[in-house]
Amino acid sequence: MDYLIVVAGGKGLRMGGDVPKQFQLLGGLPILMHTLNRMKEAAPEATLILVLPEQLQ
Repeated sequence: MDYLIVVAGGKGLRMGGDVPKQFQLLGGLPILMHTLNRMKEAAPEATLILVLPEQLQ
């Protein structure tokens, strides 16, 4: 079984704004969702493991 690990625990301070970069919207979806969609397209059988910050702000 294949695993894909996405580490999205950053604060996105350089991006600015009140929301971490991975949760900011791009084309109506959070940036993180674009990443997850592409990874699933590339490896549909793989299990995605998502690492997120414990707390937001």
